[in-house]
Amino acid sequence: MSRCRRRVNSTLSIRRARPWAQRRGLSAQWGRIVAGMEGDVNFVDARATIDTGFAPTPADTQLQSAVNWNSHLRGRIGYAFDRTLLFAAGGLAVAGAESKAFDNGIGAVASWSDTRIGWSIGAGGEFRFAPQASVRLEYLYDNYGSKTLAAQTVGATTFGARESRLDTHTVRAGVYWRF
Repeated sequence: MSRCRRRVNSTLSIRRARPWAQRRGLSAQWGRIVAGMEGDVNFVDARATIDTGFAPTPADTQLQSAVNWNSHLRGRIGYAFDRTLLFAAGGLAVAGAESKAFDNGIGAVASWSDTRIGWSIGAGGEFRFAPQASVRLEYLYDNYGSKTLAAQTVGATTFGARESRLDTHTVRAGVYWRF
């Protein structure tokens, strides 16, 4: 019996984002230096599908990676001037991931899902436009590493084991209210 392993690198693109996210945090300021911790939970629908078949019909087999939700617990440090804060942040990233393999020729689908744990790093800026309100723009890179997706048999079709690497790039903006 031979085993075939495929390494799949996916760049996820957001097809649509659900409008629900929750963020909590605390910060302290010493002169112009601001430091703190923050955590968030986000419900997203990010997917990437790649063709894994051979010519002349590469779309006969496909692999899809998806992130349905993610969460972060990060430290943040920044430099404040006037009403603007430029910051860098990094820490723990956790995501609800799902992978699917499709054999479109016969309609077979294999599915894997799990919670992936990795790390996050990012940077951004925040502008306080009122005493308790600010707008924020940031970039996040989340790396969840590689995982072997076990072989599955669906009907008469066997999907071989494959290596799946998951990382995401996110740009997000928001309006924040401080209590």
